Amino acid sequence: MTPRFSTVFVIGVAHCGSTLLGRMLDMHPRIHCVGEVLRIFAALEKRLPCGCGAAIPACPFWSMELPWLKRAVWPAGLRFRPAVFERLARAAGKEITLDLSKSLAWRQVRFRRDAREGIVFLVRDSRGALASIARKGKPLEAQLARHVKWMQRYQAFVDRHAERSLVVRYEDLCRTPRAT
Repeated sequence: MTPRFSTVFVIGVAHCGSTLLGRMLDMHPRIHCVGEVLRIFAALEKRLPCGCGAAIPACPFWSMELPWLKRAVWPAGLRFRPAVFERLARAAGKEITLDLSKSLAWRQVRFRRDAREGIVFLVRDSRGALASIARKGKPLEAQLARHVKWMQRYQAFVDRHAERSLVVRYEDLCRTPRAT
């Protein structure tokens, strides 16, 4: 059976649980989670590790795909078209690429109407997301305003693109992962 979408983007606010969702879905035999691939060049500059724990250039997957990816999208980073994500899935022997870039993913797809791209809007109880942010020492008032702004943007987007969107609640994912 051919999947409906070849690429699925997770959108949501910071600390919404996208890493957990990505790790869970990456265990599916047809899905390859590439983490926040739209931020990969920034992660390389900051020397952040891959989700596997290795340095990105040393990661078994990215060491093979980075040279091609740099040629395909560098320097703008805005040339992440569906074919790029489809190639990443094929390179992993999978059919679907899952990207967790949240706001950057929203910026990528908000004007595209590509039937190959699906959206998961991951919603976490605002109290939990903001508490997580506050524990990092960030000023709560500014974060609350940012949280509200992005939640409104995402909800409006999902409302306009209901045919390719799915809303998942983080609390449901934690409580009943298989059913969710």
